[in-house]
Amino acid sequence: MPIPSGMTISGADGRIVVRGRATGDALVLEAPLSLLCIRPEDGVIDDVHHPDRGQSVTGRVLCLPATRGGPASTGVLLECLRRGTAPAAMLLGEDEPAVVISCLVGLELYEKSMPVVVLKRESFAALATGTRIEIVES
Repeated sequence: MPIPSGMTISGADGRIVVRGRATGDALVLEAPLSLLCIRPEDGVIDDVHHPDRGQSVTGRVLCLPATRGGPASTGVLLECLRRGTAPAAMLLGEDEPAVVISCLVGLELYEKSMPVVVLKRESFAALATGTRIEIVES
């Protein structure tokens, strides 16, 4: 069952790893993604093998079951934060240290960050693309 439109995500739905507030339409990815495959200049997924290729993450609540790749992906997300092409927030299916590092460094260097929540399995499974989601600090 999808989370209804206007759903609020808080610490009750998972573990908040980067605090903040955000609202946006969900983009629920069908498969794990290497953050290296997001173009910082426009926030578009550019992995020719990814089912969500061509989708923009900019200003959306990016829902990732998992990421692929290594620590170099922090630079891409950090550059998206700097350019204003980053997601409004990220909801994760599992811990992703590279995402947290990017947000913390972005806050320090550019005073830009985004909330990140690692959702409980049942909460993540209920997400649907296009659902309006609000992230609140709790």
